[in-house]
Amino acid sequence: MRRGDPFLSRTFALAVLALMIALPAFAASKLDPRIRTAVARLQSGEAVSQMLESAASITSSGMVDAFITGSVTRAELEALGVIVRTSIPGIHTAYIPADVVESVAALPEVLSIRGAAPVELELDISVPTTSATANRGPAPTFTGYNGAGVLVGDVDSGIDESHGDFDDAAGNTRIINIWDQTNGAGPSPAGYGYGTEWGSVSIDNNTCTQVNLDGHGTHVMGIAAGDGSQTAGVTPQYTYAGMAPMADIMMVNTTLQTTDILDGVSYIFDRATALGKNSVVNISLGSHFGPHDGTSPFEVGLSSLTGPGRVICKSAGNERGQARHAEVFAAGTGTNATMTLAGSATGRLFAIDGYYEATEDLNVQITTPNGTIVGPVSLGNISAAFPGTVTANGRVYLENGVALTATGDKEVYIEISAAAGQTMNGTWTFRFIPVTLGAANGEVDLWRFFNSTGTTANFVIGNQATEELVSEPGNAVDLITVAAYTSKRFWTDCNGNTTVNFNGSTNPGTLAGFSSPGPTRDGRQKPDIAAPGTAIVSARSFDQVVNCPASPGASTLVEDLGNHIVNAGTSMAAPHATGAVALMMQKYGAITPAFAKAFLTARAAVDANTGAVWNKDWGFGKLNVRDLIDPLVTVLSPNGAEVLFFGQNVNLTWNASDNLSVASVNIEISRDNGGSWSPIAVGVPNTGTFPWTVTAPASNLCLIRVTAADGWANTGFDTSDLVFAILDGATATQMRSFTALSRNGAVEVSWQLADESLMSSSVLERSDASTGTFTAIAADKRFESGVMTVIDRTVEAGHTYWYRVRVTDNGSVQTFGPVQATSGTAVLEFALSRPVPNPSNGVARMSFALPQMSQVSVSIHDVQGREIASLANGTFQAGQHNLTWNGATNGGRAAAGLYFVRMSVPGRAPINQRLVVTQ
Repeated sequence: MRRGDPFLSRTFALAVLALMIALPAFAASKLDPRIRTAVARLQSGEAVSQMLESAASITSSGMVDAFITGSVTRAELEALGVIVRTSIPGIHTAYIPADVVESVAALPEVLSIRGAAPVELELDISVPTTSATANRGPAPTFTGYNGAGVLVGDVDSGIDESHGDFDDAAGNTRIINIWDQTNGAGPSPAGYGYGTEWGSVSIDNNTCTQVNLDGHGTHVMGIAAGDGSQTAGVTPQYTYAGMAPMADIMMVNTTLQTTDILDGVSYIFDRATALGKNSVVNISLGSHFGPHDGTSPFEVGLSSLTGPGRVICKSAGNERGQARHAEVFAAGTGTNATMTLAGSATGRLFAIDGYYEATEDLNVQITTPNGTIVGPVSLGNISAAFPGTVTANGRVYLENGVALTATGDKEVYIEISAAAGQTMNGTWTFRFIPVTLGAANGEVDLWRFFNSTGTTANFVIGNQATEELVSEPGNAVDLITVAAYTSKRFWTDCNGNTTVNFNGSTNPGTLAGFSSPGPTRDGRQKPDIAAPGTAIVSARSFDQVVNCPASPGASTLVEDLGNHIVNAGTSMAAPHATGAVALMMQKYGAITPAFAKAFLTARAAVDANTGAVWNKDWGFGKLNVRDLIDPLVTVLSPNGAEVLFFGQNVNLTWNASDNLSVASVNIEISRDNGGSWSPIAVGVPNTGTFPWTVTAPASNLCLIRVTAADGWANTGFDTSDLVFAILDGATATQMRSFTALSRNGAVEVSWQLADESLMSSSVLERSDASTGTFTAIAADKRFESGVMTVIDRTVEAGHTYWYRVRVTDNGSVQTFGPVQATSGTAVLEFALSRPVPNPSNGVARMSFALPQMSQVSVSIHDVQGREIASLANGTFQAGQHNLTWNGATNGGRAAAGLYFVRMSVPGRAPINQRLVVTQ
């Protein structure tokens, strides 16, 4: 057992000797073969240690490890002595004392008890091929979409928590928790009762003793969320940054048993809830035990854990071309599937799990290499009690429809093991004889889910090596299942060899030769997407013993002094999708699995290699997140306090930019301060201006909203900063302009009449509401160039006021307005605001404040201190002033990088603000 594992071995052996349990028929039918055989072995007195070595569905204390399905409650199970770990609607993971299995099965609320099954691990250029790097800035800040704030989890073989790729810029770990299910030292996570949990403090203090001996989990997490910072030698830092390099991280070092994997995912999502974070979990492991149709407790349970802000990505499997799946159609006097066996003669075992349709009735017969016939076994029966039928070629255990799936499909379970002196080599024939056929026409699907080391067991007749090989839980409805393609074939290794590659690897852009094909057994579309799986460079666990061979020997270690290593498999493809989902969560928040799947499949790349999609090899094509960055929009006019009139021709103006391009612009108007919107123009070009004839009805609460869209459905918008007014056109010839602006703790109101002789009879009135009582105010007036300006200093900071002008002409009274303004606080010091947005794609807004009239210059400087753009240079009144930079420089456009906005006032130290440009 690995590292003193108190529960389960990591070995993939599955020597489960069969025995029917003395239960009533209705209760026995609730047990799957792994539970039935585990209890039988315990009842026979077999040593627990021996059973653990063969990965039986038990713990080191001799309890049965199982999924319990049905409406039975946690309390009912615990009353029988069952230890319940994860509970989700209809499914529990649990440890069951062997002597109460019968009592649990007898509960009417229990539908089935299915044993834990072992799973297998499904083992630079790859990340850019997904367009992830196009959505973020350069290291080390990775500004943009980088996974920040999202929890990326992985249930795997552990992680080298000391690897620098999992640290933040300050050198502190980004790993929030590690749960090592294989370490019994404790303390364990609350509610689970096994394993040992560490937090970030223990990791940073180097007191975490979890290790990752095979390196698989470290490599996988490096692809999903590593930042590539730990390099050495000739390799620059951040060369091998992963998909979401700023994400938070959580690892479950699993026992590789299906029940514990579900516990691990549940644990990560529980922690995400406690932390208030959205989370995506990677599963780069799988099993061919189960119906491959999304109905097993393992697949249903994982689907049940998903939802808004909870997504799981799963590797498709590495079984393409392997003769481990057979498909036959029972007809006539019977149809055969055959398997040839070869290998060493001792300690050998192979096991097959098969299924046929619920409405059909078949008999099953096995013929051994020397011609011994076992069966035929009819529906609902077994070949013989433990240890099965003894033949010259080994012990044969066969179940036919004793266990049923959730949809009533019949399970065929075959397990063949050799006793001392027996040879299993040769051809084994599995015959399916129809009794009653239905719509499926006797279709039987078989998967060889285990064969012992040193043994080959390959289907020949009936072999279907290019269909239905997605491993469980990849057939689950709500999981995103990921196939693999080759993004790179050659690499430079630790000895400087430049043509190192995996034997049999395919050319870049083509499907990986190992990538498991779909569809599911029930015909649904799996896999969903394909991602890079060969040859992927990622973080190397230093717990893993890998040495660079003497030159010129080839190695999977790359040329960075052992910090990163090359691997291949759909295990490497899945974390690319996991990281992509983290980027989506950073942008869109609590997305659902359906949203994530639709987003990824709609943007997938399709080319000559993928062919038409969906297909069973590529899913919907190659993972490509495309452009995630929203366009930046700034409304210029009308932007607040203007007065427009019916029938007036005006230009609506804006700035809109995108890291790629703005495809179209929509313009809307609100006449109720943003409560509702009506279109002015839809899908117009991004020219920055749109001619508009002002329409009725009148309103003092108008806003303009401009929404820009790029080619990938990303949108950005801006609205007028303040409301403006639309009035009856009859007044347009009399009132030329009317504005109210917040100025240095006061409100500045200005207006201009067409007939200047009427200015002396104009009176400014104020109200606390647009429809309230207006009263004349006494304030400082200034009349210059035909414009009357009044400074209202009697306002309170933060309050909104409405102003109107009343004009008397030959005894008649005309009222204009109202316009509104919200007063600010008095400016007491010189200040320069932070640019927004920051990082910017080339357009940024900022403001500066003056406590008194001053000479001011505001400019943009590069990191070498050179001025590249001037935004303001002159004398400005006291108050706040707004500026916009569109990315233009003295010599063209600003390149991506770090810049400084500098405000200079004579006699005062310059004020600087940092601005990152990502385009």
